[in-house]
Amino acid sequence: MMAAEETASAVERSTSHTAGIYTRGKSTPSPIEHVDVSANYVSSIPTQTPRSATSSTPRKEKLRHKLKEARRLNIKTRKLLESQRKTLTPEDFYRCCDKFLPKAMAKFVKVQSQLVKTKSKGRRYNMEYKELALTLYFLGPRAYKFLEKLFCLPTKRSLERMTEKLMCLPGLNNDTLVYQLENENRFTVVDALVTDMGSNFVQLANILGVTCERPSFSVDGTEVAYLFDTPHLLEATRNNLLKNHFVFDQDTKKPHHGST
Repeated sequence: MMAAEETASAVERSTSHTAGIYTRGKSTPSPIEHVDVSANYVSSIPTQTPRSATSSTPRKEKLRHKLKEARRLNIKTRKLLESQRKTLTPEDFYRCCDKFLPKAMAKFVKVQSQLVKTKSKGRRYNMEYKELALTLYFLGPRAYKFLEKLFCLPTKRSLERMTEKLMCLPGLNNDTLVYQLENENRFTVVDALVTDMGSNFVQLANILGVTCERPSFSVDGTEVAYLFDTPHLLEATRNNLLKNHFVFDQDTKKPHHGST
């Protein structure tokens, strides 16, 4: 009995230092409830599980393992990308072009990758590339001017210097006509050649041996008729009527302008 009284007094002394319960920032003293020490003692003070007791649960250990694997994979991927970036060569790029692009486009892209490294005035183009650029220019000068801003192409002056070297005299180009006749299965069959009555074409007709009795010429065994176009024939007839005198029943007359 004496031991129980001593224990009760010790509990009362240990709890007498409590200031009270705090509610919404205000302190309100609360009497300490006396607990019958003879019964089982239950504390009303809230408790929290220590961190050390829950830091190594199976769920957290599994998440830690996944996080560690993800970090390791990230580091490995970065190292792989850096190594590939350092070892990529122009030959690898060319092989990719040949593999994934059509042949003509792959050739164009590879040439572009070489030209973009040099300044515009230091670029050199091969004949095949110049012919491609000249074809694009003939298809549309305005379109070619726009493409010059997107790709490395020869300037207009470079193309003009290229065409200046071509020897193409006015009149009939015999080589072109022969080529068309040899490939008549692919092209329209040439039956006649029609020109105006300019002095150069009159000279050409004389060179080809065209006459009123034989109004045609031969190209590799194929006869091609030579014709002057009708409007120029009418114009030449009119000019002859105005220029020359005509004799009608011993009466010489000269037509005047505006006469019919």
